[in-house]
Formats: sequence, C-alpha cells, structure tokens
Amino acid sequence: MKPLVCNYFLTFRCNDTCEFCGLWQRPELESVEEAGIEDVKKNLSDLKKAGVLVMNFTGGEPLLRDDIQEILRASKRHGFFNILTTNAIEYPAKAERITGLVDHLVISLDHANEEEHNRIRGVACYEDVMNSVKIAKGLGKLPILNFTITRDSIAGLPDMVELSEKLGVLLWINPVYNCSGLQGFEKSSLDYISRYFGRKNVALNLGSLELIKKGGNRVKRPVCRAGEATVTLFPDNTLVSPCFYYQKAKINIKGDLLSKLRGREVKESASFHGRGDVCSGCLAWEYLNPSMLRPVSKEMFLSLYSFWKLFWKELKLKKGVKQ
Repeated sequence: MKPLVCNYFLTFRCNDTCEFCGLWQRPELESVEEAGIEDVKKNLSDLKKAGVLVMNFTGGEPLLRDDIQEILRASKRHGFFNILTTNAIEYPAKAERITGLVDHLVISLDHANEEEHNRIRGVACYEDVMNSVKIAKGLGKLPILNFTITRDSIAGLPDMVELSEKLGVLLWINPVYNCSGLQGFEKSSLDYISRYFGRKNVALNLGSLELIKKGGNRVKRPVCRAGEATVTLFPDNTLVSPCFYYQKAKINIKGDLLSKLRGREVKESASFHGRGDVCSGCLAWEYLNPSMLRPVSKEMFLSLYSFWKLFWKELKLKKGVKQ
C-alpha cells in the first residue's frame, strides 16, 4: 500500500515557544543537524517513486531554512501538493519567493486577541500573522489560519471565526493533541465545535471529532495506519517509522530512501503502528488524518466529506482574492 503523505521535518529549530508544543523543550533536538539541499532533493525524488502525493513541510519552523525556496521548487517539480505550516515570523521576508510553490499556506493563530496569542506563543508574533495574511492575499494566495484549539481556548472560538471572516480567509480548527499535561475535550465541547462546520470560513475534520469521542487511537483496534499512510523524515536525513512519536525504527537514509522504504526494517516497524504504549489515546492528526482515509469506517466517510468541504470553501473564497 502506497503512503499518501510525507511529514518532512525540515528543521527542529523554532522561534516560538508555544505552550502546547513540547519540541522546543527537548534539548536533544537542538543538536540535530540539517541535511543539505542535495539530500533533500534526492529524498523528494524517491518519495515520488514511492507514490507519495502530499508533502507536509513542518518543523520546528520550516521558514528558518535558508534553502526553503529551493526545497519547495524541487517538490513542485515532482508534482507534490505542498503544505507549509508557519508561525509567520519569517513569512513577510520570503513571501514573494515561495508563494507560487505552496498549495496550502497554513499560518498558526491561537487567539483573536493579540496579547493572548502572543502569550500562548511565547513571543510577540500576532502582528506578523496579520501582516502575513495581508501580504499573502496581495500575492493572490489564500492562507489558512490554523487554530489549535484547547480546552481553555475554546471560549475564544466565536472571536476566531469572526476574525477569519473579517480577514476573508479560511479557519482550520485543529484540536490539540492530548499531551503535555493538557486536558482533553468533553462531548459537549466537541458538539459545540462541530456546529461551526457549516460556516463559510470554517473548516475542520469531523472524523477527528468522532475519534476524540472514542478516546483517540485504541491499541487493541488501532485507527492509526501511520506506517502505511505516511512517511516521516527528520532534518538529519533520518527515516523514522512508524511515526515521530513511536520511533520503532530510525534509519540513516544514506542517499537511498526508496530502498529503505521497501526494506524489511520499515515494514516490520510499520506493523506496530498504533499498538505501542505511547499510541494509546493518541491524537496526532498529521498521522491520524491520513490513517482515517484507509479503512472503511465512519471516520473515513466523515474525513472525506470534511476534506471535500475544505477544498470547496477554499475555492469559493479564492474568488475574492486578488490574482
């Protein structure tokens, strides 16, 4: 079965210290070296041969890579659908160089209130977000605001929806991972969130909400298919399987990603996806969203419908963006 998505961690460096993210709190990640552009290009070529369709460029903050334009251009040459998620601090300086190379530009915004967003992020970057939205639209690009919603920030959801409508952009509601000591959502909260699905500027995955109601991934009957549906690459040219959070195997690519993906070590480690102790209750959406598209289930149909609505709403909103 061919993987759908590559979660490519281009860097672990970040210029944010978000309260819901644990990456910046792990000192061992600070020393991870970043592979050069030729290694990245070779990996992209092998990912194309492996059947990957979507490149999810993430980090850390991917725009901290000086060669991000070249990486994105190489990815587009292979016909990938490029997703890039950014905190927007570096975007204004690089916008013109990357706009035509990104299919989904996802900008993180955690609260409609400037002071609160900056508090959550650990740095003053609210104005960077607002400026980046303006710049992106001026370049003919419709950005997506990524709202990582928590048990606390759910109170600000109406303001976030109102702000996205005012800005004329899509708001993607992304439930926070149930990690780092954060509490999960009650059923009433999930029902409340789902009621915003019909708003023209709001997108979310109804399959994700359904999975949260069931307590996330279950190790006895796992929803997760991370080892089959995704590929995870680290900045130092390492292939991790089945996922970032359950590193059953860490393999040095050594310029031959394709053979590593087809090798026994990856196949064996992939068979453990969703079954480790760390997998119990997992809500890592970069793995679970692709996974839910694989087995026939209620979550699969809800996810397919949700992604169709995302692209439909995006198409309608793009008509109002300067080309």
